[in-house]
Amino acid sequence: MKPRHIATSVVAFVAFASTVGAADLKIWSVWANESSGTGTLIQGPDGTTVLYDLGGGATWANYCKEVMDANSVSTIQYTVAGHYDNDHIGSLDNLVDLTGGNSATGYSPNVGTVKFYDRGGSVGQDGEDISASYLDFVTATGRRATAKVDGTTDISLGSGATLRFLSAGAADTTNTLYVRGKANSTVSSENDLSITALVTYGGFDFYVGSDAEGVNEKAIDDVVATGLGRHVDILHVDHHGSDTNGISSPEFLGNMDPEVALISVWSNSFGHPRATTVTNLQAVVEPLPQRIIRLSPGDTAHPDWAPETMSYCHTTNGHVTIMTNGSTYTVSGNGITEPGLVNHAVDDGPEPTATPTPRGPTPTPGSPTWPVKLHVNSTTFSRTDSISVSADFQTCLTPFFPYARLIDPFGRLIYLQRAPASSTRLSWTSPARFIESGPWVLNYDLDYFPVLDISFINAAEGTWAIQGAFLDIYGNIIGGMNEKLLTVQ
Repeated sequence: MKPRHIATSVVAFVAFASTVGAADLKIWSVWANESSGTGTLIQGPDGTTVLYDLGGGATWANYCKEVMDANSVSTIQYTVAGHYDNDHIGSLDNLVDLTGGNSATGYSPNVGTVKFYDRGGSVGQDGEDISASYLDFVTATGRRATAKVDGTTDISLGSGATLRFLSAGAADTTNTLYVRGKANSTVSSENDLSITALVTYGGFDFYVGSDAEGVNEKAIDDVVATGLGRHVDILHVDHHGSDTNGISSPEFLGNMDPEVALISVWSNSFGHPRATTVTNLQAVVEPLPQRIIRLSPGDTAHPDWAPETMSYCHTTNGHVTIMTNGSTYTVSGNGITEPGLVNHAVDDGPEPTATPTPRGPTPTPGSPTWPVKLHVNSTTFSRTDSISVSADFQTCLTPFFPYARLIDPFGRLIYLQRAPASSTRLSWTSPARFIESGPWVLNYDLDYFPVLDISFINAAEGTWAIQGAFLDIYGNIIGGMNEKLLTVQ
């Protein structure tokens, strides 16, 4: 099986003081019923609203207005044109007119009342003029602004929630890509000049990157974790699930390490979303149902298209809503029924000053308690040692996944997998730490089955916990927990 990453949805290790009593951050990915165009509507806890990418025409604008009306969003304060292809800027004039403005004069009482962010210029990378319906309007407003990656144009969304620009291309035909906290890169396409961003709130992180391709992705793939110290919860897949020019590579996705992936796609003739992209996503998202969500089936006639039956996939044929209080998030939309997507724990949090007592999920009341007994080669380790863990599993005729995880001294989930593990020794810096197999049905007891074999080199000193359990096919704990405390010194 391919490596997998699953982050538990049944326990939150950290409470975020900055979000206590605050409103939710809300994100809507707009579906346009097979019409072209992509766009993400983001509303912060204080009501500040950003439209990131601006759809592909009148039909998309109507559906975006539908989302706004259904959620009492009357004003959009900021827009971000990820890049200048029409499916990313083609609806702005229509949306302005739908909301009581006049796109011909630059009058916009309800859309873009503060700033219109893009990368500047008057032509695209190929030298072609930017669509006049977009360029004339944003110029006429006097509120066109250039997105910068030095933090000066980051957008505050209230209660600590922020939209941070990660990369942005230079204006016109210049092939320079500006990257947050790093040297500039050189790209060669309109897509790779896309503006990328990270939306954060408490411990929650949402990545959106318009049509960024492989060079852009490679330039930012360590900015989130290394530069900003964050971990992506939900990733908006670049370029509608394409796999051309190195998009959504295993390296990029491994560094971003999302739990859920969202693909904005419609009926098209490009093979989007590609099977290669979905396969790469399968290696990093939680290995559970509905963790790779697409708005539409996409190009079903293309030989490289990703079938909807691929593991973890779900098609909504409708809008997708994400809501978070900074500690947990919920993903909802047409046909999304997986319980693990309700109040899912975020993947980030500040490091507490005191060592917490490691905690884990408990079985559902009244469920069978099939014990999982863990064996470790030691309980005290140095930072040059390795840990080998095996487990005993009792007979279980209900389909299940064996489950093991490590929790570091700060209470953070560091290593989570479903047994059996490969015998390959893995380090903390390895991008392939997560391994899945199953589901299983056992009609006999299984003793001393290898579960983990990893190195503690560079691991944090302090008290660790290792836990084991049985998960059902929906990711719920159905078997008895077994926990052991370990010391790294």
